[in-house]
Amino acid sequence: MHVYNVEQSNQGVKKRVYKIDKRFEASIERSEFRYSILQIILAIVMIGIGASFNGKVDKEEICPNGASWWLLTAGIVLLVLNVLNVKTKIYRTNVLDQRNISCGCAARCGLKILLISSIVMTIVDAVMIIWGAILVFGNFGSWTYNVGVYRRNMEDHNYCPYTPMMTVFVILIIKLLLLPTMIILLCMCTCCIACLFP
Repeated sequence: MHVYNVEQSNQGVKKRVYKIDKRFEASIERSEFRYSILQIILAIVMIGIGASFNGKVDKEEICPNGASWWLLTAGIVLLVLNVLNVKTKIYRTNVLDQRNISCGCAARCGLKILLISSIVMTIVDAVMIIWGAILVFGNFGSWTYNVGVYRRNMEDHNYCPYTPMMTVFVILIIKLLLLPTMIILLCMCTCCIACLFP
């Protein structure tokens, strides 16, 4: 068990103090760090595919429905978000946990700034997911990767090559399934902590 119940006596009054095992905290930190590294790899792939299919050829957009633009933009946001998260974890581990603080207030203020910017980037990432879902799922019914079909009937079809459109589709399905799962797990953990630490 990772949560210990310790009774302390202070002038005859017993009070319960709960201490969380440091190995448990370190395990959570390592899991978050590994997840951020995987997200950085995903972001690099998104940027690569988005940049490859973004732009014009013979004065025509390569992917006029915006899927490649979303891949490029969301990839950059995801990369910044997770590099910032990794930087925050490294900063916290090296500076605060080992007490290598040369200027305590400045180090703590720096950590708070990194944490706040991490929260802002998480909100931006959620907005990017919603934007991508509207963009891709709204156009998916009329999407074609056949240029001939698109040029014959531009009114009823939207065109994007297969690779960027399916990449966006798969990424969004995974993220839209993971987002509610993570929110539910976070709520459950918050409730458990609230019950353990009244």
